[in-house]
Amino acid sequence: MGGGRRRSSRLGLLVRLGSFLAAQSRRIGVIAERFSRARRRYRREDGARIALVVLPSPDYDVATFNLSSAELAGYLRHEHPELRDGIHFIEPDIVLSRTESLTRSAGYCLEALRRIQPHILGVSAKIGSHRHLLDLLEALREEPWAQSCVLIVGNVLSTFSHDVFSERHPEALYAVGDGELALEAAYRALKDEAVRLEDIPSVAYRKEGELKCTPRRMLDHARVSWLPALDMLDTAIERKADIVVRATTGCPASCTFCSIKAVNLESQPTGRLQDMGWESYPPARTARLFALLQERGVRHVNLADDEFGNTDFRFIEMFADLLIAQNNAITFNVSMRLDAFWSPAMPAAEVARRRGILRKISRAGLQHLFVGAESGSASQLRRYGKGYPLEVNERTIDILLEENIQPCLGFIPFDAFVTRAELEANLKFLETLVGGRALFELVASPINVMRVQRATPYERLLQRRGLLRGLEDNLTFHQVEFADPRMGAVALAGQEWFREVLSLRYPIIQLYRMSQTSHAFDPASHRRSRTAIRALHQLDVGYVRAMLAVFDGDIEPAEMRDCAANPLVNGFAGLQRAREIWAESARKAEPAFAAITLGFRQKRAPLELEMRGLLDEAYSCEAETEPPRNAGARLRNLPWPVLPAHLPPSTIASPRENTSRMEPFTVTPS
Repeated sequence: MGGGRRRSSRLGLLVRLGSFLAAQSRRIGVIAERFSRARRRYRREDGARIALVVLPSPDYDVATFNLSSAELAGYLRHEHPELRDGIHFIEPDIVLSRTESLTRSAGYCLEALRRIQPHILGVSAKIGSHRHLLDLLEALREEPWAQSCVLIVGNVLSTFSHDVFSERHPEALYAVGDGELALEAAYRALKDEAVRLEDIPSVAYRKEGELKCTPRRMLDHARVSWLPALDMLDTAIERKADIVVRATTGCPASCTFCSIKAVNLESQPTGRLQDMGWESYPPARTARLFALLQERGVRHVNLADDEFGNTDFRFIEMFADLLIAQNNAITFNVSMRLDAFWSPAMPAAEVARRRGILRKISRAGLQHLFVGAESGSASQLRRYGKGYPLEVNERTIDILLEENIQPCLGFIPFDAFVTRAELEANLKFLETLVGGRALFELVASPINVMRVQRATPYERLLQRRGLLRGLEDNLTFHQVEFADPRMGAVALAGQEWFREVLSLRYPIIQLYRMSQTSHAFDPASHRRSRTAIRALHQLDVGYVRAMLAVFDGDIEPAEMRDCAANPLVNGFAGLQRAREIWAESARKAEPAFAAITLGFRQKRAPLELEMRGLLDEAYSCEAETEPPRNAGARLRNLPWPVLPAHLPPSTIASPRENTSRMEPFTVTPS
């Protein structure tokens, strides 16, 4: 009996001790405990292992040299030379693009991680990669080694949706903004337990269910001397990938749909967050990187800057002089604002000076310029916060073409408040000839719909007007209602039309850009891809115009007849009744929309065959050991959707990390 009581007493003590330890663990927090386990494993093993994973969007099957992991690794090696051989790269969008489906990215990453078993895992989650991220984090919960691995998620999904992801996966840290300082501090915490969780800057995490955020910190980019790591460069070149670098950070503009100002923030002593604005890396650093890339055989790069020059033409000229002095042979693309080159208030002498610098940067290698025209409607440009009149678009595009710079226009003809008059103005703008070319040839897509990103002025505007809905499945963009459901129906039809050949659109645009300079492509690829883009975009414009014509018989309220204004933003007395009438008109348009779509599909069919053949030829190579990507095999002909009975909410996702254009949206009934 006594022995039984003693055993029972010991059992009770163990139960209470277990409960105490579990409670203590909860108080310490799941993140802190994970650091402790990772630290113990690190001390038992020979050197630290850090794995950097980049998760792609399965809809954007374009191989890309990932700047995010390259910059992270470059900074880590600069600060900690012992990590020279301790950083491992896992990038399915380079390895799997064009040869295998990106849908298996999470499985590919997990297989590689089992071999590496890192002490720290950094996951860069691009827009559209939400499903990959959730699948990977869920799978890691079942991996024994992963319980002693510090998890840090970064990039756009982490910055804007850490509140959502951390609820589902509180075992991870979530970097907010640039991740270099957070990852470096996490490595110091792995080595030294004196570095507290609170000492890791710019991260969000859950502690006892509550969301915690550490102060935001940013690198002083003007003092950065080290280069990004180029470990994956040879693979990227072999896969004919886009090579991406960065020369500047931030943007001074105030476009209402853009979230960049929520990225470049730093905590001040007062506790408030300050926008750190635009800043360039030292021009000599970027020129040195160009020289190294040229030695490795790179012929063309894309600069991923949100705003390359910030209208700071002294920086542009300095960079151009450095490239010219080192006999740069790499061509490159940049992004800039259109009013950097001309505006009504700019003196003629300043316009001439800037054109002279534009010629110099062109001699240095500038080939394409991405410029955010966004709209051909004056009222829509004001709503987008562009800050300049409509005439800037056409005048500056003309200047660029005169200087033999190829412009690529960002364009968002559809947003939640768009009116028919604004859409008609956009179509007229796209059909305008500038320098002998129709502008629809120069846009990335003529039928983009604005995706409403978190932490933007446009999100707040929709919230005030009662048109904002919940987050899309991507956890980054909001569903919205269109103020005019007829325009929402046209937007939905246009995006379904866009998505039907999504697996062809982006690869053809990339082929057009890269085939102009890359020795890896036949010169005929450039001519044929340009012809295909022109034909496809002309069909896009015609498709939207045909959809709008369905509503020709509708009688508009008097308030809607002023083409220079948009009464939907502030509302008017009869707006609610008008929206009910418009919703009924949209429902009645369904049969006409279906017939129009069928007819345009038949017109597009020969073009699809041409694009499929062109891509197969361009990316086939006898020396390759893996079969070339068959773009046509993944062509999706989606069934015609039934339009929702009420105002259709919409969002769209994008391969670009901080724009609100390029890629289809999805609609669910409100």
